[in-house]
Amino acid sequence: MLHHHSTILWSALALGVSMGANAADMPPIFEQRPAVVQEFGSGWYLRGDIGYRFNNVPSVELSNAVALTGASIGDSFTAGGGVGYKHTWLRADLTVDYGFLTNFTASSAVSSPYIWSKFDTVVGLANAYLDLGSWSRFTPYIGAGAGAALVHISRYQSVVDATDSPSQKVNFAWAVMAGLGYSVSPNLVIDAGYRYVDLGSVRSGNPPLGPSAVFDRLTGHEARLGFRYTVD
Repeated sequence: MLHHHSTILWSALALGVSMGANAADMPPIFEQRPAVVQEFGSGWYLRGDIGYRFNNVPSVELSNAVALTGASIGDSFTAGGGVGYKHTWLRADLTVDYGFLTNFTASSAVSSPYIWSKFDTVVGLANAYLDLGSWSRFTPYIGAGAGAALVHISRYQSVVDATDSPSQKVNFAWAVMAGLGYSVSPNLVIDAGYRYVDLGSVRSGNPPLGPSAVFDRLTGHEARLGFRYTVD
């Protein structure tokens, strides 16, 4: 009887050792999960903007030295786009904007109006921005830019000469801006901003009877709305 129980004990022990050895060779049931790698955007982004430019009245000098007693210029819509790069709190981009036609008129002591004209512009700027922190998806920023502006006079006339005298000029241009971005998603930001632009000066064409005119300090305040889309 004792021999029988010993046989059972040794058999159970051998079975347990065998199962333990086999279990050591088996792969673990619960494997360690791989580390999650968070993907970030490339930093490159595309942007598009529309705006409304409140044009400041430029100073005007006529070739016949007639003194102007009053002048007015209309506001204009703008539209444009660009490409940029963002790194932490710094951004930089290249933008091109078109300023739609606007009307200019000026009066003298003898006639109202005395001269009138139409302007449109193309502005290309290299811009740099500083983001000032984020709160509940909102990010305020400030920035500045410099580049070139093509100022185009599509029409210039006066009471002295009704001949249409178009012209254009490329100037150094600069801008300062401030605004607020709202993150709709990790890739998409809605941008509402303000921009002050200085587009330089332009001279009208030379009508046969004169006078020609120099329009100096073409500037404006812009209210802008756009988007920035980060490319992964």
